Amino acid sequence: MKLRIYRFLHSLISSQPMKSRASTLLVGLFLGGHLVAQQPAPHYVIVLDQTPAGCPYKQAADALAKLRNPAALVPLSQDGLGEVFEQVRKLHPDFVAFVVPPGRIEDNFVGEVFERAPRLDEDPELDFAYGYRSEPINPVDDSVDWQTRVPWEMRKLDGASLVYCAGHGMGDRLCGIDADAFTGFQLDRAVVVLGPCHSAVTVLRHGIEPGSLGVKTVTIPVERSICLKLIKAGAVAQLGSTASSCWMNVDPATSGFFNEAKTMGQALQDRINAHIRQRGIRRFTVMPFEDGKPSPQFLRDL
Repeated sequence: MKLRIYRFLHSLISSQPMKSRASTLLVGLFLGGHLVAQQPAPHYVIVLDQTPAGCPYKQAADALAKLRNPAALVPLSQDGLGEVFEQVRKLHPDFVAFVVPPGRIEDNFVGEVFERAPRLDEDPELDFAYGYRSEPINPVDDSVDWQTRVPWEMRKLDGASLVYCAGHGMGDRLCGIDADAFTGFQLDRAVVVLGPCHSAVTVLRHGIEPGSLGVKTVTIPVERSICLKLIKAGAVAQLGSTASSCWMNVDPATSGFFNEAKTMGQALQDRINAHIRQRGIRRFTVMPFEDGKPSPQFLRDL
């Protein structure tokens, strides 16, 4: 089973209205590290594969540089990582992005990066966060340019075995992408991790009545449920939230799945049980979402 990872990252990059400034990033083969549209990071370094195989990926490095304004762009040649890390050592980065072709991302290369990462100083801990990129970053917005590329961009999900999404969602929209665009691809028995609000909604969304804190139930047609579309496309497991989640309902469980090789169910169970133990909870009640009444998410225990 091939592993292809796609991540939808939706974030605001200014204080302007969300509709005009919302940005979604579609990223392929991104392992570890961080990528968030924000102010330029002074200690960010990009390592770019400048071999013939790496040349097609310079566009990805350029797009990443526009987001991060890196302190340096370090070339990677056929000679290995020794010279790269000598330069990285002098820069003292907090984040390092390796922009390389997919063929570079294999056990030995990844192992050497991991082995060298703690050796920029004397302590045994990793000295920076790092990740790998080998797919161009494509902004998702309301522009005519993006709308003409939607079908082609979505087809990049074809064959993915892991789909990872973080951003805004309404059940029939995900990270700024309408449900109608979720077509033309087949997942490879994928595990789907969905951080956006209402991402696990099938046919009913309990939203909020505009101008109030009251619950308003909205029906989503079966054919427009992104959750169901992903199942139809080949997802074998999904972790998401039926309610407004702000990512906090999903993120705590991802560590057990990604870092400890637990099943999604085990990771979620262990995280919830740990929370119960830490808080000393002996019994709890789940409050219902009822139309016209305040959402339970706005209420606090007395």
